[in-house]
Amino acid sequence: MALAVVQPSSESGVVVSVSSIVSQAITAGASVEVLERLLALQERWEATQARKAFDAAMSELRADLPRIVKSCHVDFGAGRAAYQYEDLAVLTEALSPVMAKVGLSFRWRTRSEARLITVTCVVAHRDGHMEETTLSCPTDESGSKNPIQAIGSAVSYLQRYTLKAAVGVAAARDDEQGVLILSQFTGAARELAEALIINPYDLEQSAAAMHLALGMPVEEQRVRMRSMRNLVQEFNVYRWAGRMLMDASRMRHRRRVVSRARSARLLSARQ
Repeated sequence: MALAVVQPSSESGVVVSVSSIVSQAITAGASVEVLERLLALQERWEATQARKAFDAAMSELRADLPRIVKSCHVDFGAGRAAYQYEDLAVLTEALSPVMAKVGLSFRWRTRSEARLITVTCVVAHRDGHMEETTLSCPTDESGSKNPIQAIGSAVSYLQRYTLKAAVGVAAARDDEQGVLILSQFTGAARELAEALIINPYDLEQSAAAMHLALGMPVEEQRVRMRSMRNLVQEFNVYRWAGRMLMDASRMRHRRRVVSRARSARLLSARQ
């Protein structure tokens, strides 16, 4: 028997699912080969729908991602490595509820071969689609760790980085240190006055700004950075967009007023 396969469509407000087509084929006594093709079609359609749901959830998640701060500090002493990092428990507790709201979850798979640790972060959607991010590194033997600690440190390191990479979140520093060197041609140059504003095409000016930044006292760095962060938090993208729209509205109003004034003067001159 011959069956016409109709792709799922929402036109005219009617949705024809692949599963209903399969049911009709079974009722009509379709051959095993036809049923196999229809079941394969159903699997592909469900996989496509699941991937679309995953992409939509990830897009929705972007608007609700929490701020992750590197609150932990490691210092191996003078002349040795010193850095900040975010606590894994804080990271997972911050991401879990916002991801669950859009139907997302995460888990890890870990593999150890000799001294190489491999961690895979799996981000899955409730509709079935999942994506993986994998990183590998040697065991972390820094700081006089024993073999078990070296493995645990590498695993937690890779868990943090695979999760951040999979979700698309970056951790921020909380010490407010650093100097922003900003091109005078950027739109933010007028607002972020505490940045070192330069002409990027002027090599001497750029070099002088870098020299000033490297030698700037830590307290001055914090004052400048705190001021700029407060400004960015208050005047975020929505605030800036609103102000641009208000400026555009005022310009249109001014043009209308000027146009009416000119029309009135022309009419008066004709009379």
